[in-house]
Amino acid sequence: MGWTERLHPDDREGFVFIYRSAVAARIAFQREHRLQRADGQYRRMLTTGVPRPERDSDFAGLALSSIDLTEVRCPHQAGE
Repeated sequence: MGWTERLHPDDREGFVFIYRSAVAARIAFQREHRLQRADGQYRRMLTTGVPRPERDSDFAGLALSSIDLTEVRCPHQAGE
């Protein structure tokens, strides 16, 4: 879970709670949050997680996908 260190400190606890709850319940989730890029800039993201089945198991974790919403939600931050 080292990737959680890239979550904005104000968003980390809520995101991790939702993520762990979705894993425990084996359900999909969607959450908006801020994520730090390699250059240190935070971007507004929308992350979706969906259950990932595997042949020998009914649940192999969540597959995550994130979309950068920064220019939509915070146009003044785009390009900073």
